[in-house]
Amino acid sequence: MSSSWISRWSAIPACGTGDPHGNHVLRGLVYEEVRLTCADRDLHSGLFGGAAQNPLRVLARILADMHDKNGRVTIPGFYQGVSELPPDIQADLKSLDLTPENFLAQVGLKAAAGETDRTLIEQIATRPTAESTA
Repeated sequence: MSSSWISRWSAIPACGTGDPHGNHVLRGLVYEEVRLTCADRDLHSGLFGGAAQNPLRVLARILADMHDKNGRVTIPGFYQGVSELPPDIQADLKSLDLTPENFLAQVGLKAAAGETDRTLIEQIATRPTAESTA
């Protein structure tokens, strides 16, 4: 799997003000469906539990291993082709002062879960992510 950046600029009115602004699209979506089968039939945990591989336990391990302890995606090749931001852009983003306290608090969270060596704005706007949804 490799990540790719979709980059597009367009001049559109800003929030109905009539003022043009740049819109830069940075992230896309890759959809994967995972089917995991261990035994060839449903097993009763009272008889097979502990001896037979449990598909949910295997899936939980796979999902947990998608990120390392620093929030970095561990899928081989995931960051292939992802460029570092130029220093001037990094400085501009850092000057926005978007912090977990002033961004995540509005949804009841205190700590960012993304790459620990990246600013919050980089995590949500310029870096690829690997997320699991049900």
